[in-house]
Amino acid sequence: MGRHGFIPDEDLSGQKFYDSRLTRRLMAYAKPYWLLMLLAFILLTIATGIEIYLPYLSKQAIDDYIVFNHQLLFFGENDASREYYIEYYGAGMFIAGNDSFLIDGSLLDPADAKRGIADGVILKHKFMPLMFSDYPTQYMVDSVKAIIKENENYFIPIGEPIGDTIITIKHFRNPFIKKELSKKPDYAISYENLSKIRENELKVLRSSQLSGLVGIALMYFILLVISFIINFGQVYTLFNVAQRAMHDIRVKLFNHLQRLSLRFFDSNPVGKLVTRSTNDINTVSEMFTSVAVGLFKDVLMLIGIGLIMLYMNWRLSLLVFIIAPLIVSVSYTHLRAHETSLHLVCRLL
Repeated sequence: MGRHGFIPDEDLSGQKFYDSRLTRRLMAYAKPYWLLMLLAFILLTIATGIEIYLPYLSKQAIDDYIVFNHQLLFFGENDASREYYIEYYGAGMFIAGNDSFLIDGSLLDPADAKRGIADGVILKHKFMPLMFSDYPTQYMVDSVKAIIKENENYFIPIGEPIGDTIITIKHFRNPFIKKELSKKPDYAISYENLSKIRENELKVLRSSQLSGLVGIALMYFILLVISFIINFGQVYTLFNVAQRAMHDIRVKLFNHLQRLSLRFFDSNPVGKLVTRSTNDINTVSEMFTSVAVGLFKDVLMLIGIGLIMLYMNWRLSLLVFIIAPLIVSVSYTHLRAHETSLHLVCRLL
């Protein structure tokens, strides 16, 4: 270690490690502004939640209003898989004819769906469900009923479900399952037959989906505006804290340099000291504006995305979580990138 507590650059070679003590010393300069930091992190939490929700909102728009995923199950007289599907998906299987049942494809375990298609139990064609309750007015309901009556060969009337349980994964009851996922349709039509409907009638049939898309688009736009405002407030607040902390560090560092002996200035280049007092402190400020924010946001993103992944498919999620140690390693490397400047500045303070 050099005199007066100063460490030259060459003394740090081979010793780049994250020093929590130096981080605590730097965080002490932000302590007087902890209310502003708390506000910034609250805003960051809200903005991160919106950022996580927006892709899921897009998924809802596609799955619920653009591309439907209902499928038809057909069992033969001696089909051994009938009892299996009824046991695990009974509450989501609606009667669509003799030994035929309609089910929302999102309720099916991917392995069961793949096996069912291979065995011919599940038809490859997708179906669009029609629910009279989704149409806003009785006039629209009557128009839809008229179209169904005119094209009755294309539509399948749907009866009640044949069970009272849905276990979306074999031997695993999904705690996130929602009742609306198994809402009973009144009719269903395959996409193949849907293409045979006249364009003006098709607009009437899909009017409920179009209104749903408009609602989601409006919500998406509102969330984008809210996210922009919150992000602006968070960045402004955090940079305010960083600038104030940098000011305090610079004042203390300048006062410390003023008290050093002339021998210290003879043995250390002035340019290097100026760099420590300006550029390196700017680098230290990134701990408040980039490192801390990035780390906090990444943790929130991982938790939020993890929960959504578990909601969608817990088995596939567990496979993805295997790479978590790699993510931790990359985050640790990112922290080490700022270690040199932290050492140099803190040793001068």
